[in-house]
Amino acid sequence: MNPKNLHSKPGVDSAGESQFRSLIETALDIVVVLNYDGTFRYLSPSTQRVTGYSPEELIGENAFAYMHQDDAREQFEVFSVIVADPDLVTAGDPRSFRFRHKDGHWVVLEAVSTKLPEGPEPPGIVINARDVTERTQAHESMREAADLERRLAQEHEIIAEVGRIINSTLNIEEVFELFAAEVSRLIKFDMIAASAIDKSQQTTTFRYWSGPAEYREKFQTTVPLSGSLTGEVLASGRPVLVHATSPEETRQRFIHLSESHRGGVLSWLGIPMVNRGETIGALLLFSSEHQAFSNLDIALAGRVSDQIAGAIDNAELFDELKIAEANLAASNDRNQLILETAHDAFVGMDETGLVVAWNSQAEKTFGWTAGEAVGRRLLDLIIPDRFAGQHLAGIKDFLDTGNGPVLNQRIEMVAKHRDGHEFPVELTIAPLKLGGRYLFNAFIRDITDRRESEVALRRSEERFRVVYNNAAHGMGTRTFDGTIKDLNPAFLDMVGYTIDEIKNLKPGVLYDTRYAEIEKDLFERALQGEDIPPYEKEYIRKDGTKVYTEVRASLERDDDGNAIGIVGVVTDITERRLLEQEIAKYTQSLEKANEELQQLDRLKDEFISTVSHELRTPLTSIKGSAEILLAYPDEDRETQMEFLRIIDKECDRLTRLVTDVLDLSRMESGQMRWIWEEVELAEVVAAAVDGTQSLFTQNDLSIKVDLDPDLPRLWTDRDRLVQVVTNLLSNSIKFTPHGGKIWINAKKVAADESDGMGEKLEVCVSDTGIGIQTAEYEDIFKKFKQVGETLSDKPIGTGLGLPICKEIVEYFGGKIWVESTPGKGSSFYFTAPVTAEEQIRR
Repeated sequence: MNPKNLHSKPGVDSAGESQFRSLIETALDIVVVLNYDGTFRYLSPSTQRVTGYSPEELIGENAFAYMHQDDAREQFEVFSVIVADPDLVTAGDPRSFRFRHKDGHWVVLEAVSTKLPEGPEPPGIVINARDVTERTQAHESMREAADLERRLAQEHEIIAEVGRIINSTLNIEEVFELFAAEVSRLIKFDMIAASAIDKSQQTTTFRYWSGPAEYREKFQTTVPLSGSLTGEVLASGRPVLVHATSPEETRQRFIHLSESHRGGVLSWLGIPMVNRGETIGALLLFSSEHQAFSNLDIALAGRVSDQIAGAIDNAELFDELKIAEANLAASNDRNQLILETAHDAFVGMDETGLVVAWNSQAEKTFGWTAGEAVGRRLLDLIIPDRFAGQHLAGIKDFLDTGNGPVLNQRIEMVAKHRDGHEFPVELTIAPLKLGGRYLFNAFIRDITDRRESEVALRRSEERFRVVYNNAAHGMGTRTFDGTIKDLNPAFLDMVGYTIDEIKNLKPGVLYDTRYAEIEKDLFERALQGEDIPPYEKEYIRKDGTKVYTEVRASLERDDDGNAIGIVGVVTDITERRLLEQEIAKYTQSLEKANEELQQLDRLKDEFISTVSHELRTPLTSIKGSAEILLAYPDEDRETQMEFLRIIDKECDRLTRLVTDVLDLSRMESGQMRWIWEEVELAEVVAAAVDGTQSLFTQNDLSIKVDLDPDLPRLWTDRDRLVQVVTNLLSNSIKFTPHGGKIWINAKKVAADESDGMGEKLEVCVSDTGIGIQTAEYEDIFKKFKQVGETLSDKPIGTGLGLPICKEIVEYFGGKIWVESTPGKGSSFYFTAPVTAEEQIRR
């Protein structure tokens, strides 16, 4: 777009058009052509001077995007009207709008819009714009100055009116409502309040309010200073303005404002209230508008806050004055009532010695009525004749010198009754100067009963001290913090210390420190009214031995019944404790013996049951075979031999059972006869293998023996050792399937200090049998226990073989154990000490 095309017709370029183009290019005003879509088509060079943008930077940009959002809508509407109306050529009067300068600030332009004449160029709008920023700012400054002047005048009116209100009444509630109404003329708020500070309690209280009742419900009346707006004002000493963002953020800074935030308050203003140089609280303003309270508002609030602070102080002083006057009147009445109802006699005397006051208790104490006493000399009424000279001399000395040795202190002396008898009294005399003359006021108490009580108490204390010092039990007193006050000789003898030594002992020396916590709890409960139950306590004597005691404690009280410490009676129960321990041990041993007897009884029943079953089984076979032979005597020889072999086999089984039972019984009872001799282990193993050879053949099992060649000879019972190896081989044969293998190994093992044994032989019988579960390792060495008791094809046996092995091996001083893997086989080990004959245990 060229400026020559703005109004030219095709083919025409006159000198006038050149002049017009030159004017546009050099004009101070901006000339702009907008397309109907609002984009820049042409901008004159002055655009860069006014807006900071070169024409090239804005060509094709939307003009309304560079206008202030508050002005763009109105300008767009004018633009749209011109574009839409073909008959409308110009927009009429100039219009102002804000255009964003390239550096970001706003430039105020005043523009007139006109349609381009029809021609070869596309339709558009020509805008002639002038920079009126300075003119606009000048007008705005003048308006603001006028507004400020009006506001300051209003502020002066408000401040003056607030002063008049404060001076008109001391009713602070009325003053605050009128004050709030005046302030609201210039400051917009929903509620205003005055808070007071209690520095001793570190709290703040809303004392006076003005605003809707529903707003007041959103605030706590008294809150801690910490986390409050008033607390922040007090800490900073200057106004505090808070604008809400979210309830959570408000709560983080001012925990006590979050509730009002949720109730709709969005702005808070706190102003220090200062009176006589001291901050006494804060003037608080609350608004439901966001970003409320301008700097002018804050300044005005600061000026009137001190006014209301002074009003509050004056009102409170006036209230205090009224209270003081009422208290004074009440005090006079109360003092008169106190004097008349006092338990002590009250006597007033002037400086000449005449009675001027005499209460009802004085009438009872001395026998004179008030009418009889007032106006007479005190000397003639209650002072014994022998003290008359001292009385007169004392008055004269005080009036002359001001010295009064008996004044303003409690003293005891003798007084005289109307009937002539004398009695002890306690009195306090206080001088009072009125109108240049002295009065002497005295409170006098008859202490006859107290003197008698003191005598009785001294006698009682003497009797108690005799009992205390000669008591068989330990006794003592202490404070609640553990400080020892007194201990009697019996307690000191009990622990072996002197009382001075005990007072200097460190914690944990006389008794364990845990008792301190126990006793603290007991004594605290006692102070709550509970009884202290007896409890046991272990002391440590000076010689280090322990003494067990039972403590019975109670509260020690003074004459007024106040708890002042603990009184304890300590009984030595060491012998009783030792006897109880012995009884407990004896009871435990009896219980253990009873359990053992019960176990033996169960074992006896199990033994009888098992043995009867094992005896019955072969006997049943023997009896059945014999009955068949007797019933069929003509059976063929081979059949008869078969039944005879059954009888023979079952008789052998019965014999082994009886032998095992007798052997085990003799071992357990200590009646087994042992035959000691030197024995070669190889011979023992050979004898055991020979004795079980038929079983190996019947079960198609192989046996391999592997013994170290240099095994030492044993001093042992040969037959019993053979019995051990035979039982272990028989056990392996029973639980090893056909075609399996069994090994016997033996080696010498060095001495082991851990088991206390010297040199020994270790024998192992291994097999490829069914194996043993780990949980059954201990059970298999118990009587009548067998591996695989749940198997349907459980091997025949009594369950005595392994227990017999255990008894024999342990008698020799060795050990026996098993190692096994279920499904792969077992290895039974036993050790036999290589021991000289004289060292063998019997």
